[in-house]
Amino acid sequence: MRDRERMRRRHEDGERVRDAPHHPRSGPVHALLRLQNTAGNQATVAHVQRQSRGGAPRIGHRFEHPAGARGPHRSITAEFDGQVFRAHAGGTLLMQVGAASGRPVSVRSGDARSCHGATSESYKNNPRYVGIPDFGPIPEGTFRFRAAEFGLFDPAEQVRMIGGGSFTDPFGAALHGGDWGAGRAPLHPVHVVPASRGCGNTGRRSGFYLHGGSLSGSSGCIDVGNDGITQLLRHLTGYTHDITVTVHYAHPAPEVGRLERAVGGATYPGQRDPSWTDRVRGAWDQLWGNESPDQQRRR
Repeated sequence: MRDRERMRRRHEDGERVRDAPHHPRSGPVHALLRLQNTAGNQATVAHVQRQSRGGAPRIGHRFEHPAGARGPHRSITAEFDGQVFRAHAGGTLLMQVGAASGRPVSVRSGDARSCHGATSESYKNNPRYVGIPDFGPIPEGTFRFRAAEFGLFDPAEQVRMIGGGSFTDPFGAALHGGDWGAGRAPLHPVHVVPASRGCGNTGRRSGFYLHGGSLSGSSGCIDVGNDGITQLLRHLTGYTHDITVTVHYAHPAPEVGRLERAVGGATYPGQRDPSWTDRVRGAWDQLWGNESPDQQRRR
């Protein structure tokens, strides 16, 4: 009896398995597989993964050339010298604006030791720390971008991003909250100069952008301010070719005062998605020269 009952249950279980409805993969999963096989864009893949779990809100809109617009320039190039961002059309200077790269906060003790610097220094526009991810400025070398890669943000969206959080940009890529300003475009590395030995690895750094902002500084991007974005896109309207950006530090690192460091501490307190308490603590630590555990370099 026990054997017959056991066989009957196995038979019923087998029927339930065979008759169970087949659920095909959802659209986001198919999209993820296509992206993995074609684009290879890790940020976009991560976005599709989040979409399958609910996703992050989309923000901003794409820059688009007006219909029929043709730019007057045959070639446009740009440069960042550690203080100024310039754009040229041949031998003609189109624009120049003050620019910054790197966080305007005190150098962490671990970075100061490995890079033979000092905690009294700042990362902002300081070529000594180009190999330090998230904190140091963009490495020297050449990068490229196109006008059509710009995502643009209105004033309300800019304020919303400064408050932190996770978003999806107009191209479907992940965008973490921060001071992105009026717009951003990815800077694709063409050639990157290695950092000094023992002071990070520029070859492992990624996620570079050319963007606007209200606070001078960045986590390794080139911040040209909102006025810089407006000027640049005016010159790039109708220009559909790549723009090459050359980065070469031609000036010593600037002095960054306590007040600017405090503002930097509030903007970049060290956490991925900081609370307002984290921001207040970050500002306090920078104002009084404290090094919190969140700011210390992890080896």
